[in-house]
Amino acid sequence: MIMLAANFTWHGLPVDVVVAAGTRPKRKALDWLIKFASEKKRLLIYQVEEDWFAFGPLAFQGHFRPRFQNASGAAKSRGRTDRVSGSSQ
Repeated sequence: MIMLAANFTWHGLPVDVVVAAGTRPKRKALDWLIKFASEKKRLLIYQVEEDWFAFGPLAFQGHFRPRFQNASGAAKSRGRTDRVSGSSQ
């Protein structure tokens, strides 16, 4: 995987971008990145196969949702609401 650390900011928060070097990042590495983002109050955008996911507050996910729409029209997001958590939404 290729990580672009603090590639840009969203509402003053750093956004890390992770691009899969193969079809998908290894689960252990992705779990670590999500935990790191949660602990350090960072936002995360990452790729799994052809799909893109956002980890962060619902407003952050909503901002990027139109960009993440797949061919079937389903948006992908993971995240947290007001606090950081690793739960899917």
